[in-house]
Amino acid sequence: MENKLVFEPIDAGFVLHNGIVKLRLLRVNGAYTQEYCARTAEGWRLICAAERSTERIDDASMFRDLVIGRERDGEQAAQFTDVQVAREHPTKITLKLTAQIEQHHIALYITLEAGKNHFHCLIEDDIHEKSLVEYLSAPLIYLPGGATVPANDLDIIWVPHQRPLDEHVIGDHSFRSPAVILQKENDLAIMVPDVEILSRNRVFRTAVDFEVHGRLLPTPTFAYGFKDWVPDRHVYFSHMLGEGVPIPSDGGFRSSTSRSYLLENTCLRFGYYLYLSAQAEPMTGRRTALNFLWETFARPYMESQWPQVIPFEDYIRYMFGWANRHEDTIWQKLTLNGETCGAALRVVTTKGERVNFPAVSWLVQRLAWDVFAQYSLGLEYSLCVRLPLLRYQVEHAAFSRKSQSGQKIRAGCASKKGPFPDGLCSRRESALEFVLSSRLRHRAVGIQ
Repeated sequence: MENKLVFEPIDAGFVLHNGIVKLRLLRVNGAYTQEYCARTAEGWRLICAAERSTERIDDASMFRDLVIGRERDGEQAAQFTDVQVAREHPTKITLKLTAQIEQHHIALYITLEAGKNHFHCLIEDDIHEKSLVEYLSAPLIYLPGGATVPANDLDIIWVPHQRPLDEHVIGDHSFRSPAVILQKENDLAIMVPDVEILSRNRVFRTAVDFEVHGRLLPTPTFAYGFKDWVPDRHVYFSHMLGEGVPIPSDGGFRSSTSRSYLLENTCLRFGYYLYLSAQAEPMTGRRTALNFLWETFARPYMESQWPQVIPFEDYIRYMFGWANRHEDTIWQKLTLNGETCGAALRVVTTKGERVNFPAVSWLVQRLAWDVFAQYSLGLEYSLCVRLPLLRYQVEHAAFSRKSQSGQKIRAGCASKKGPFPDGLCSRRESALEFVLSSRLRHRAVGIQ
């Protein structure tokens, strides 16, 4: 049953399932809206749906299966009025839903494979005449069992980045682990932007738009699509743009208008995966998402070095050579609790020139602290795993010693809570000071 794909009409529309997950396309007022379900021992259970204004569908419900923002002209919601089978194969079926709004000719392709826990959704918006586009996205709501769930009641909420203000989005610059994870007990929904489509079709920037408390219903709302952004306060991504008025208290900007594009004869394409389960082990959503990201995007690059053009070993040798040439500039030695330690804590250019940040020295040092701890472990891994043992012992013994001395600094540093020091700053050339928030200090002397 789990390997058999089924697409069939029902009284209210169509269903597509593989015995594991199911899509219901329900026709309401002449248009189709989406509901995504997963199999349980008792039958099918709703996990999430296209954004709507009511838990249960009725004639008064407002649907937002796909939305187009147009800045001052307001937002329009696309209504999918036609469903067709675009491609059919014994192990894969792709449905095509179509809609039209003024200059926008929209197609939503939903693909389901036999034996898989996920759908793949691809959206194409063909714009033939001039149209102002602020954003284009497909909002979904978390609706396990057909009921809303307040964000505070979820077991897992995970997104790739923070958005503390309404104008903030989760920009695609932060898509290092691009997943939205929502789990309550056994009900799990994971949305993963298709970064391979993004790499070929980034007409303008994309983003995840996440409302933890929802918009139309009090349940998390999440969407992915085209929505431009600009950096804000170094770490956030703001959808707003304008002359900008500095806010002295936090250094951010308050903008005057939204970011939009005038497009013509253009196709906007983006996609995402939607993973569903109604029988997930509690608190395992992050692990499931990690496995999905690995299998979908990472594994092929471990089986072949392409598109990387030179072997990993050559990169490692280049790094070792550069570090060796500039050792006197980068490396610092110290004695900490009787142990000889080392740290690559100075900031340098690619030419080996020192860079000084007097005003933010403490911040640079604190950030460099954990980066270096990771670097030390990575250096040891690179030496042991990537290079043959004989060459490792003969040619790179010095780097191995540096790695081991670097790892000692994590265990030897003073801290008030947990394994991390409360602060790390260079007070003068002869010493590093580890400054605790309790104003106690531990000084490591003897830096060369």
